[in-house]
Amino acid sequence: MASITNQSVFKKLVNRRYMGGCPQSLLCLGPNFVVDNRGPQMSWDVLDCVTSLNRSFWEDYDNSFCLDKLHKIYELIVDDRQRSTDAVKTSTNVENLISMGGLEVLQTFILEYPLNFEGSKKTELQKRKELDAYDKVRFLAIQALHTLSTSNPVRTCILSKLSNNIDLIRKLLDSLASRLLGYVSMLLLEDLMVHRDKPLDLRQLDVDNLMISLNLEQMSNLCRVLSYTVVDMGSEPEELLCAIDSSKRRSRRNSAACEKNITYLASLPRLMVSVIEIIVRKFEPNNKLFMEYLGVAIDILEESSSPANSLIASIRMTYMGNHDSTGQFPPLNNNTEQLISAMNRIEVNKDLTMRIEGCILLTGLLYGTMRCETIQKLNQYKLIPRINDLFNFFFAIDPQTGTLTTDQYGFIEGESLIQSLRIQILRLIHSVCDQTLNNSTMLTDREFSELEACRDPYNVLAPVTFNRQPGLMCRGSSGLLAKMNDLAKRDLAPFYRFWLNRAIESFLRGKTLYPYQVFMSQAGLIENTVDRILALEEARLPHRNSEIADGADVSSALSSQVGNNYEDIIQCSFDLLAQMVKFNVTSLQLLSTRLFAAHVTSAQETMDTSLTVSQDSPSGSSHTNQGSPLRRLRQSSQLSNPNPSEAGMSFSGMGFHVEDEKSMTVTRSPSLNSALQKFVNIIFDNIIDSNMFVRCIILSIDKFESLGPKSSAMKSMSDNVLITRFSHFATRLKYICRILRCINVDTLTQDNVSCLNTALAILLFAHDRHQLPMYLEALLEVEQNPAEAMYPGMRYFENLFQLCLFWKRHYQPQGQDVKCLVEGSGIEFPRWRNCVDTLLKRDPSDFNSLCAYCPSLRPS
Repeated sequence: MASITNQSVFKKLVNRRYMGGCPQSLLCLGPNFVVDNRGPQMSWDVLDCVTSLNRSFWEDYDNSFCLDKLHKIYELIVDDRQRSTDAVKTSTNVENLISMGGLEVLQTFILEYPLNFEGSKKTELQKRKELDAYDKVRFLAIQALHTLSTSNPVRTCILSKLSNNIDLIRKLLDSLASRLLGYVSMLLLEDLMVHRDKPLDLRQLDVDNLMISLNLEQMSNLCRVLSYTVVDMGSEPEELLCAIDSSKRRSRRNSAACEKNITYLASLPRLMVSVIEIIVRKFEPNNKLFMEYLGVAIDILEESSSPANSLIASIRMTYMGNHDSTGQFPPLNNNTEQLISAMNRIEVNKDLTMRIEGCILLTGLLYGTMRCETIQKLNQYKLIPRINDLFNFFFAIDPQTGTLTTDQYGFIEGESLIQSLRIQILRLIHSVCDQTLNNSTMLTDREFSELEACRDPYNVLAPVTFNRQPGLMCRGSSGLLAKMNDLAKRDLAPFYRFWLNRAIESFLRGKTLYPYQVFMSQAGLIENTVDRILALEEARLPHRNSEIADGADVSSALSSQVGNNYEDIIQCSFDLLAQMVKFNVTSLQLLSTRLFAAHVTSAQETMDTSLTVSQDSPSGSSHTNQGSPLRRLRQSSQLSNPNPSEAGMSFSGMGFHVEDEKSMTVTRSPSLNSALQKFVNIIFDNIIDSNMFVRCIILSIDKFESLGPKSSAMKSMSDNVLITRFSHFATRLKYICRILRCINVDTLTQDNVSCLNTALAILLFAHDRHQLPMYLEALLEVEQNPAEAMYPGMRYFENLFQLCLFWKRHYQPQGQDVKCLVEGSGIEFPRWRNCVDTLLKRDPSDFNSLCAYCPSLRPS
């Protein structure tokens, strides 16, 4: 491998076009120079191919001769691949090709045209034929570089040499307009884009003019390349720890480069129109031109001897899908039935791939700083209404089974691509909804009129004025939102369920709108979502008790038992349910009704997962002691509400009690008959995934109480068991402890950081009601119980203190995270900040601060 790090024998030819006086070709350097710069295991075959190609290019260009030598290089590359095994990677020929300047020679054939027609008397037809013949040589040169960039041990070295060559990238982009070179150029460009340290600056390239000469198929290839320039390939993965030290993070230049590319691409009207047309055009098979291209490409490769046959098979598989049961690919004879089947498969796969690439690029553009402008353009070009027109085509339902089918394309071999397209369509809808302030484009005119007339009978939220967008809304009897709602009630694969729930949830997220919630709940989405959650509980029931004993969040442990999608489905289901019930009395009543529909339980049933304080605390404090905050709470219910006259109508006042007979541990009864009990168990067991639902319930309780004891919302919710349970002091304390067990600063990720806000929301409302000392004193009693130790060397107060410090660093005013937090909770940021500052106060005499209960947090 050492030889590939040296300069190639072309190091004296690099500046031949600019410096002058340099050798014109490799041969001018002399054989001794070539031999002296060979690799440790020099291949004379490689040397002959490289020197012969170089001589032919610069001295007496011979198309047939070049094709022959390029085929020989193919044989050598394939020979390396065939002799390689999983244990031993062989790349002798490839290493020699690099060290002898083979990469430079191949790039020369791509970048330079040796043909000169100036002063020539050749006809245009003759010139076209010569250029077509030369394109065959360029095709092999590009295919060779692509093959070298994949599936060999030295691909990193090769890509490092190629990815920063802007001239090569520009030439490959120009080649996208070629019938023969377009696809293979796209493959090589994809290799280069993935390997680059930072995204390519598209402002250096004339992308707008390039698009003029591209048809839709070629545009889809360009979309595939451009998608790598709007996504930071070098950034940390999504699960990166949130609290990682800033000095250890990668430079943010990559993200800045992506933003510049997104801004540039979003300013190109031709791009937006073409990409939308790719996604929503009608499926019209027309494979004549593509089959002509495929025949030419395979003819070029078949001129090689047998080692290149695997490359032919690779291309056939790329275009024609999976091979038949015998492992053979159908021959391309014009009079065979296999050809007809192959042509259909090619056309369908091409259609699906084009739509997928368009969706991926549009989704990437929606996460830039110009997202609002991009949304406006998408609305102007009627993206959502046009997707709605084809939604039943993308998500065709079998009328007999009621499940998704692929019959709309006539055969099922393309199912994997259809799955990918459906997922990308849902991702695109999710992105559009996530960034849209006005979602009326998802509705028909009739549906919009119905929602406009809908009013909250409980007056929990102020009425909102809707903005109708004539001409930009869905057509027909059902809008896109209604169709997604109908699809959500069917049996779907987990990956469909995840993105469908995410798309609907993003539509409801942000500023809570009662009519939208009612629109979804009236269609049965609440009942359906609850049923899905309970079904997951049934699937994992045999494994639950053993996992709970370990005290950890069980969703990750159970995913291997129930399926790898368990965590994703349970989280997106709870997130969707949270948005449907937040501040909505009607939806909460539907939820409670559904939970009691399976098994009606007594109003006096004790919650098995209640969290209490042990009577045998090692510190000597007991809940029967007058000093216990839990004891004092039972004796003074007016602490739940500053106004004693309203204590009877406060959810918190009703629920301040704990069970005396149980310790501060999670226990369950052997029988889990109640749907409500199962639901509560799932929430508690999967707190990381269900924390948004818990937060929305807590937020709703506070909102209802703020309306006053005589409000219709308070009266309607007074007998709601789910609301009452989450009003209990013991229940809220239990969830705070559960969250602090599951997260700490060293384990915070994008997935679980929202748990911190859920815990802080509980403490914030306690602080508003002057109950924060009660929670902190109870938390101290829990910490002093040896059975409640969280992590070795970590305690509740120390953990919460560090999490609050992280919160202050993470949530900065004017930041996007703060905007989402405020819009989602309805709580102004100063209230959040005041609660965190109170907890972090270094005043031991202030019993609202953490240091008052933990000596290690006090200033030294």
